[in-house]
Amino acid sequence: MPAVQNISISTPVVLVVEGVRDSAAVHRSIECTTIETRGMDVEGALPDIRAALIEGAVVVLTDSDPAGERIRNYIHAEVPGCIDARVEPKNGRQYARVESSSDAQILAALRKAGVEVTYHLPILNPIAK
Repeated sequence: MPAVQNISISTPVVLVVEGVRDSAAVHRSIECTTIETRGMDVEGALPDIRAALIEGAVVVLTDSDPAGERIRNYIHAEVPGCIDARVEPKNGRQYARVESSSDAQILAALRKAGVEVTYHLPILNPIAK
């Protein structure tokens, strides 16, 4: 697996996920572009992953089950240079699914992978001077 890199959110970051529900969970947590592998049909996503890596950072965020591990390993073998992120299982579970992970779990996985996530909160009610 690739070493942890410090990637700022200002760097174009693309997340590779397994499916549309995973994309929805990621978009709920962070504003970014996602590429979906459609489960084990990874081959069709490889051109998009390669193109995204030329433009910036690519983070592979798949489920922590055996299928997600196979997808992750395949991507890393075919497209070296991608960053690996994993959602940690909670509540004594053996695996974690991206689609059912909380925002906090997804953000923690990205931070652990070296993706710096910053927040820009709007000023809702500024105090006039």
